[in-house]
Amino acid sequence: MTKTNKLILGLGIVTASSFAALPHLTHATNPDQIDISVNVHPVIALEIIGNNDVSPYGQVTDIDPDGVTFEDASGNPITESAIKTSSSKASLSQNQLVEGNDTNGFLSTLKVSTNDQGGYTLKVAAKTSADVNLTDDNNHSIDSVATATTLTAGDGKWGLQAGDAYSGTGLTTNSWSPITTAGTIVKTSGSVTTPLKQDTTQVKYGVATGSVQPAGIYSATLSYTATTAN
Repeated sequence: MTKTNKLILGLGIVTASSFAALPHLTHATNPDQIDISVNVHPVIALEIIGNNDVSPYGQVTDIDPDGVTFEDASGNPITESAIKTSSSKASLSQNQLVEGNDTNGFLSTLKVSTNDQGGYTLKVAAKTSADVNLTDDNNHSIDSVATATTLTAGDGKWGLQAGDAYSGTGLTTNSWSPITTAGTIVKTSGSVTTPLKQDTTQVKYGVATGSVQPAGIYSATLSYTATTAN
């Protein structure tokens, strides 16, 4: 009986000693570990501003995926807008020419924000085949130019032109390009080292009415799409 008591006491001393030393040695020589992985998805925001952004139109901000908030260059939040259609407008008569610029505002200002280090591509296209030409309610039309060209009053044609920040493969800065349903690249940013905040470019609109152009409101709908590289 006495021997048993001494054995229990001896085990107790050994056990206490092992709790003080062994856990430290075990973790140092054979650590248990986990890897932490966080997948940050690419996101992109496109803002569109026109000179006729009055009700029912307005400045558009579209973000993919939904629910993400960006910050602009000043640190203010950029959130998605309920309005999805911007508008640009010009007024002219028959046998006249208007070419969009910063003064008359007949253009769209496009601002792209993204965290994708591969950058983005911005594209413009006619929403449907009916939007290639400008048409009025009586089916009179101002047709898209067929190839990149200049515009002259009396042509009865319209086209698109890139702003000064152009770096695409379709629109140019010195001629008017055709409107297509397949679309044309407005800008390709290329790779970036830091997230882009409101990277800005413009698409200008040029319209040359015919020499006997019927009076009316001529319109078409264009779709702008910004896509991340990854």
